[in-house]
Amino acid sequence: MLFHIRIGQMREHMQLAQVYQRLEEARLRVTPQRQTVLRLLSRRLAEELSAEDLHRLASEDGDPVGLATVYRTLDVLFGVGVLTQIMNEDGVSRYRLNVETLQPQQHLICVRCGDLVAITLSWLNGLGERVHAATGFTVLDHELKLYGVCMACQGSGRRGVG
Repeated sequence: MLFHIRIGQMREHMQLAQVYQRLEEARLRVTPQRQTVLRLLSRRLAEELSAEDLHRLASEDGDPVGLATVYRTLDVLFGVGVLTQIMNEDGVSRYRLNVETLQPQQHLICVRCGDLVAITLSWLNGLGERVHAATGFTVLDHELKLYGVCMACQGSGRRGVG
């Protein structure tokens, strides 16, 4: 049973790391309040939670966050695409972590200027399933970093790193 808890914690950590990266790319701080809301949502991926639900859960966890702060946080997180918003018949917005947008990371990194470019390589889709079929190993996440020299540095004749 301990193994399942550790796997769940690892999966939660990887998802949150991707969300934090999204926030940083949008030039938004990873505040303690945002961390609390994201942690609660990542632990309840199958649930749709309202601002009031999150406010109550945070208080129960001993990490109280004001209700107005929860609403603002949800607006920000929805705005950067890490949350899905569901409007129910009762008129209350509910949210869940948008795990479909949290894909394994693939980057090109220039060794001269340090530029980092996120890319999507479609031929890596299904890699985890192919590895599992071939080896029985369950892939939880992957990251691919390709190091090289960007077009701008190739054209400028820059030498060395930085």
